[in-house]
Amino acid sequence: MVSGSAGGGESADRRRGFCRGADPEGNEKRGGPAGPPFFVSRGSHRYGGCPVWSGPRGSGTDAGMIDPTSSTPAEVLAAARAIVASRYPDAAFALVAGSLMRGEGTAHSDLDLIVLYDRIESSRRESFVTGGVPVEAFVHDDETLAWAIDVAATRGRPSLLAMIAEATAIGRAPHRAGRLREVVAGLLAKGPPPMAPAQLDALRYAITDAVQDLRGARDEAERVGIGVLLYPLLAELALRGRGRWNATGKWVPRALAGIDDGLARRFDHAFRALFASNAADAVVTLAERELAPHGGMRFDGDVQVAHRSWRASPARFGA
Repeated sequence: MVSGSAGGGESADRRRGFCRGADPEGNEKRGGPAGPPFFVSRGSHRYGGCPVWSGPRGSGTDAGMIDPTSSTPAEVLAAARAIVASRYPDAAFALVAGSLMRGEGTAHSDLDLIVLYDRIESSRRESFVTGGVPVEAFVHDDETLAWAIDVAATRGRPSLLAMIAEATAIGRAPHRAGRLREVVAGLLAKGPPPMAPAQLDALRYAITDAVQDLRGARDEAERVGIGVLLYPLLAELALRGRGRWNATGKWVPRALAGIDDGLARRFDHAFRALFASNAADAVVTLAERELAPHGGMRFDGDVQVAHRSWRASPARFGA
């Protein structure tokens, strides 16, 4: 995960009634890390115009409010301990991670947990609010977490790995997290494996298809729709094609700039021109430039074979 701007104690603006993480007009200034591997909408409670989290009863946080934009990591960790003890009392340990633990929370940050049991039937993600605290928990045992780590690494998606590497362990057996964090940190430092040829071909085909649509006579709304589809595809090719972890959303410009400021500027210029002026030429040029080292556009001769088990009875279709 890439760090955003740091947060801290109560500011003069906050004493005047403004929230850290928002400007005086109430426009949120988003920051913090990439989210967990699955997207969920965020939520918050507000008190006097600012988001606050009241601590779970009996957690030791009732004496004050936990504010995602100003609470210390120690305060957030205390709330996490109370949540794990009440909701997951049989868990071996839990990992607490994310922007709140780094003191970089925004108005809509939540608490990220990875909860480890000795054995469960199947892994799950839970999103809930407790005591005013929005929480996203990924519940695993050793085997299901190992599978999730392998899948994330193979797909070049670092969010789960970064959560584990930076997390603080709590619960009955926090010492069990030591080896896990060490191994995962090594995976992150090593970088993702190269894309499999079939994966790269599928990505090239999807980009080619979108670019060909963009080249046609399109109205502004259609080009915006194509651009929204194309941006993450090109970002994945640019990052994975250079041996870097993939990024999505607001993390794409940061990841691209981490490789080359010029690359980040080319992406920004091209898609600004498309979205603001309906000008597609820069995006088409960018796509051609990114595809070139990987064989260029892909259409003629492309074949994607379905798995032989993908069959169903045709009776309901009258065949």
